[in-house]
Amino acid sequence: MKTIKINVGEEVYKIVQIRPTINLYKILHQNGYYEITRDNYNGKWKVLMQNHQNVPLPLHMIGQAIEEKLMA
Repeated sequence: MKTIKINVGEEVYKIVQIRPTINLYKILHQNGYYEITRDNYNGKWKVLMQNHQNVPLPLHMIGQAIEEKLMA
């Protein structure tokens, strides 16, 4: 299990990769919990699940951090 923390503006997000062979990431934030994945065909990140629908997620910036730090 790999874990990183990133800051986006004033917000801190904890990114957890449970298994390195599965393209599934859990994002923990003080305002919510998310599960995201990257589409293998087009390379776009998408949210699979979130517990608060009204809390936005900076998906592009989090995806970049995952690609740089966890997929390297």
